[in-house]
Amino acid sequence: AINKTLTNVKEDDVDVGALPPIDFAVDKYGSRPEQFAEVMLERARNKDVQVPLVVFVHGGAWGSGFPGMYRLTALPFLARGYRVAVVGYRVYPQADVDGQMADVARALRHLAEAHGATATVVVGHSSGAHICVLASLRGMFPANVVGLVGMSGIYDIAQHYAYERIRGVDQISPMKPSCGTTAENMRNRSPKYVVNGLDKHTLRKSLPPLLLVHGADDDTALPIESIGMQEALEVNHFTQSELALLEGVAHADTVLQLSFGGKTQETILEWFDRLRTERG
Repeated sequence: AINKTLTNVKEDDVDVGALPPIDFAVDKYGSRPEQFAEVMLERARNKDVQVPLVVFVHGGAWGSGFPGMYRLTALPFLARGYRVAVVGYRVYPQADVDGQMADVARALRHLAEAHGATATVVVGHSSGAHICVLASLRGMFPANVVGLVGMSGIYDIAQHYAYERIRGVDQISPMKPSCGTTAENMRNRSPKYVVNGLDKHTLRKSLPPLLLVHGADDDTALPIESIGMQEALEVNHFTQSELALLEGVAHADTVLQLSFGGKTQETILEWFDRLRTERG
């Protein structure tokens, strides 16, 4: 079926002219091989002019993934004039969740300084969404992070572990050892419950405006993860978050649609536009 599809694609169908030249650089933020970001900007942009920075943080069940897999997520943001960085970080067993959060926070600080970014929006997928929201709640993100998008994220570790057991993947998943093997550790690493320990002022100071995007057909990370996170934020009087449940969208679809177009890209770009307008 794949070969048949490819043979139906003619050279004239590929509009190379629609793809502007992009300057690409590998930016190290630490000494470990995993500690780097792939940074992209349209070549026509003036590199001496400060532009907002979008940082994409990949998923991979806390134990896999690397930036090269996710370069295409940069395309819609590059087209709108953003500089984009896809961040690599240590995953289990090289680092547990605490180490992964520390890497992402370190990368954000480095990228802001290296590229003069006064405004950064972070987009995380799956386990990447989890570590981004948790790191933000713990006050680990720099002050220039003005927005956060969680795509298909996990926010209640014990709940997701129970689902992994139902699916029979709990013993091979990196989640349990990377997030802590006890109920207490899992709860302490669950953003859904971390918000309950923060007063209103601290919560508002720690967490920037937040968009939770989840596919209604996601059977890898259930939609109840984002639903429960949004409910917890509302109970704790956080008014800068919103939830978008997308019908007909599954777990990997959110990354694919962000890259190539669809409900996810439309939802996120519309939120970006509102965030940019509200910030002036």
